[in-house]
Amino acid sequence: MTKWNLAHVWQRDDEAFARSMTWLNGRILTAKPSVLALLAERSPAGSIRPAGIFMSGETVSRDIRRSVEEAFPCPVSSLYTMAEVGVVGSECIATASGYHVEGASAYSSRMTRSW
Repeated sequence: MTKWNLAHVWQRDDEAFARSMTWLNGRILTAKPSVLALLAERSPAGSIRPAGIFMSGETVSRDIRRSVEEAFPCPVSSLYTMAEVGVVGSECIATASGYHVEGASAYSSRMTRSW
């Protein structure tokens, strides 16, 4: 795993930015949805070809998900993470509207009102 800082690359002109972004091809990206949305806006559709994308750290809006999926030809998913324990939930691929609790790192129970 490599942690890559986008700030330096972001400040380059469009041609240098596009060349630098080819480093992401074939790699799995994980980033906040807002950062991926900015990448999607600046990158021509299909010009960056990651192996997969995991969004975490913010709520994923439908608009951001759509723009990321349109810009990057790869599987896109989201994770619910917490600094204290790591991945707490992973997106349900079947419904794309909820998360599966990661039993190894989190416990969940349904609370009902009893009063």
